[in-house]
Amino acid sequence: MTKKVYLEAKWSRGSLLFLALFFSLVSYAQETGYLTGRLVDSDSGEPVVFATLRLQGFALGVISDKDGGFRIPIEYKDKGTSLEISCLGYQTQSFPLSGLSAQNSTTIRIKPAAFELNESVVTAKRKRLTSEQIVQYALNNIPSNFPTDNFGLVGYYRDYQLKEEEYINLNEALIEVMDMGFQSLDPINTHFLLYEYKQNKAFEVDSFAAKPYDYKQWDKVALSAEVPSYGGNELILLRVHNAIRNHEINSYSYVNRIRKDFIPRHDFKLRGVTDYDNKKVYEIGISMSTNGFWVDGRLYIDQNTFGIRRMDYSVYKATRTDRSREDALKTVRNRAYGNPESKVRSELLYRINVEYKEQQGSDDSKLYLNYISFENVFRLNRPAAFRIDNLVLDLNRRELEIWLNVPPAEPEELSKSTFQVEFLGRKVPIEDVVFDPNKNTLRLIVDRGKLNKRHVQLLFSPDFEVSSSKLIVTAKRLRDAEGNKLGERDVEDLRQFREFFTQQVVPYRNGVREAWKMNKEIPLFDPEQPIYPLEGQSQFWMNTPLPKRN
Repeated sequence: MTKKVYLEAKWSRGSLLFLALFFSLVSYAQETGYLTGRLVDSDSGEPVVFATLRLQGFALGVISDKDGGFRIPIEYKDKGTSLEISCLGYQTQSFPLSGLSAQNSTTIRIKPAAFELNESVVTAKRKRLTSEQIVQYALNNIPSNFPTDNFGLVGYYRDYQLKEEEYINLNEALIEVMDMGFQSLDPINTHFLLYEYKQNKAFEVDSFAAKPYDYKQWDKVALSAEVPSYGGNELILLRVHNAIRNHEINSYSYVNRIRKDFIPRHDFKLRGVTDYDNKKVYEIGISMSTNGFWVDGRLYIDQNTFGIRRMDYSVYKATRTDRSREDALKTVRNRAYGNPESKVRSELLYRINVEYKEQQGSDDSKLYLNYISFENVFRLNRPAAFRIDNLVLDLNRRELEIWLNVPPAEPEELSKSTFQVEFLGRKVPIEDVVFDPNKNTLRLIVDRGKLNKRHVQLLFSPDFEVSSSKLIVTAKRLRDAEGNKLGERDVEDLRQFREFFTQQVVPYRNGVREAWKMNKEIPLFDPEQPIYPLEGQSQFWMNTPLPKRN
């Protein structure tokens, strides 16, 4: 199975993480502080994530974080405005900025909207539609519901990781998107202006977790997915995961080209109708199962225009493989359609959330990107506490010298049976083992009489590279004084996030010099990346999350 999940580019900021870039252009809002708040469900008390908070009287907004948190520049408090809060499945409501504080986070409770179950929906007077027909209408109407003319978006970009409920390796940027419309190819025709970029050092910096994916030493790998080099920096790869904007090209597994591949590969179920911005919206459940992988998702489609308001798509790997395809599909359907008693055990591989809204304060009925969030799980194999630091071949004495980072616990117990050496897939016979406490090295004396002549010539050739994967050394029951086994690495699973939140829809910027545009082929952090000096940048701000999840 080929996984076309674009998790990482061939360029990564991990390799240069400590070369943090700070730019002199800092907005007025950043200098004067913020009002902070948190949205929660009035019934359950759970955080309300990805809600839109618009400043009344301004064409500006912000999106709540995964803990419901948000922040607004304090300068707006004196202007007597309010926040208009809207979120799919909740009643739209206002909250005065005077009720927010710069010292303490204010909790705002918002009320769930009415939800009509699918039984009520299908018995309505309007023409009865199947869930698949609703999805097909939505896909067919992409050209009419989304902008085909050029437009601009100014927004807040960030990427970060989650380790033990704390955010680490946070990088932030303010970016303008210059999109030539949905009829154009996004990766090729869309350009960007980078207003500001910085690494936020208020958050922990874990340089090992931030390094590029590595499938040679397996230091860092994406779980059950390939990580090819498709070109483009981290922002481009985030946008590739917007299947709605990229409806004519391959996006990610298993959506691929959404207008062609999506419906045949998935099952759909109409769950009901809810409200969003005082409009009725279908909620469609998405499910699929194949080869031990399964999908759980939702589509929210406008009942009148069939515009896709939101798409949530998650891919899991089932940890139980001893069940039939029929059982797996039944389990997936139970999970996708709200059965909490499902017994499936699985691990999240990746999740995409994308939402569209009308332009604030405009008669334009087209839907524009509100936010996109891409999350995936990766595995770290941190360096072993007790390890081999170096291997040295003594060509004259025909010995293999092993340099350890710390002494073994019981060197007097070492014997030739402790070690196993393989070269070109064949065992290398060891005659004796000698420990040198002064150098903290082990000398493995090769029994040349039992070694193939050709292997002797290759192994002890001056041109042989000891670091080559052709030579493998393992040890049985060899531990240091702390009980660490030789070569045993600590395994840790973390989550990676890349997100973009629109703050304002703006006209397409014509006449921008090529030298000012972001270079899509190099990372955002690269010193060669141009920073665009924007007049009036102070109205935009970075919605930095809290360091620890609530």
